[in-house]
Amino acid sequence: MFKYDYRSGIKHTLATNPIKRSDLDDFVACYHADNISERVETWSTNNPNGRWRRFSVEEILARDKTNLDVSWIKEERESADDYTLAELFSIIEEKSRNISNAVESLKKKIGDIEE
Repeated sequence: MFKYDYRSGIKHTLATNPIKRSDLDDFVACYHADNISERVETWSTNNPNGRWRRFSVEEILARDKTNLDVSWIKEERESADDYTLAELFSIIEEKSRNISNAVESLKKKIGDIEE
């Protein structure tokens, strides 16, 4: 099984860093949709930040409950000092909107369930 880690060390927000098609070029190049035999992992012990990595069935089965949320790239944690005040407010507002939307969606779903 191959896994591509796009999450580690990459932050996208609607306000400050929206995702673009070009952000996925590396994944598309690694994926080889037309010929999966050409897939070659970019991760190695010499390149521990390679985002494309192969895992054996045994490695997956050895994980807790065969959890497929596999991560191997070590992230540097950002602190609030890495953002301007305007960027922090923008991030907070976006997270607040996401939470509000999720709550409204959950309310609708629960409302559709008859007790």
